[in-house]
Amino acid sequence: MSKVLITSIDGSTGRGIARHLLECPEYKAKVSEIIGLATDDIPKDLKSKGVVIFKSDPSSPEKHVEVFKAADVIVFIPPAKENKVEICKALLEACKEAGTDKKKCILISMAATDIADPNSQPHLAAFQEIEEAVKQCIKSCSIMRPNFYAENILLYAEQIKNGELPVPIHDGKFAPVYLEDVADATCMLLSNPKKCQEHRGQVLTLTGSEALSGTEMAERMSKCLGFDVRFKDITNQEAMKILSNVQYLDQSERLVLLEFYELVKARRAEFVTADLFEKLVGREPTKLEKFFEMYKDELKPKA
Repeated sequence: MSKVLITSIDGSTGRGIARHLLECPEYKAKVSEIIGLATDDIPKDLKSKGVVIFKSDPSSPEKHVEVFKAADVIVFIPPAKENKVEICKALLEACKEAGTDKKKCILISMAATDIADPNSQPHLAAFQEIEEAVKQCIKSCSIMRPNFYAENILLYAEQIKNGELPVPIHDGKFAPVYLEDVADATCMLLSNPKKCQEHRGQVLTLTGSEALSGTEMAERMSKCLGFDVRFKDITNQEAMKILSNVQYLDQSERLVLLEFYELVKARRAEFVTADLFEKLVGREPTKLEKFFEMYKDELKPKA
């Protein structure tokens, strides 16, 4: 039985992994306790289910030393904030003091950070710096690099309801990955000793099953939703205007998305790692068609 510590447990990735550990029998039986560090608000739904959550205080990392000491496994997730690098480095100071260098650790980074230019894609490239800092602190840390989350498509729900999928990617292609798939792969890695040892210290990029263009996504969306949706190639300025209307998105995350779109537009994000996911989890990644079916009510206009 393991005690699992999840940092940034109040973010979508942290919540997803925690819920997967709580709800999936295969993983639940292998976890004795889930501990979380919340960057902003403490998730009441997770706390009510027995997750022990502490408010993260990067200005006083020494407060978290005992928290890191208590964990057998650390799932390190950079927060969705402008100063994510500074926050991560501060928490790593607590890791060092807690002597966690030999503990099992999984860092959730982001796909394409390795090809991002620090000058033209600084927010995406910031994950490079975080990866290096974690590797220096925790030996043999496995790095998970999820691709663009399929859930990001929901940011354009209002436009989709009006028959448009407006994304600044020209004719580029990419393979969005379902957040639940990322949670499943992470839980498998931290709970299965054989897979943990096999991938210890490796970089694992997770994508969906197929790289699609905006036009191809819109076509599949149309079939699933039952009405015509057309892809619209827009400018970065137009994209930022749409994303700025999504109040819960941090400005840094809006910029990460725009920088990722730049790589898609340059045809540098067409990689697909479905075989890696299948090897790790034992099934295919969730197809976009199934994702659209699951979120049909959020994407269809009300009658």
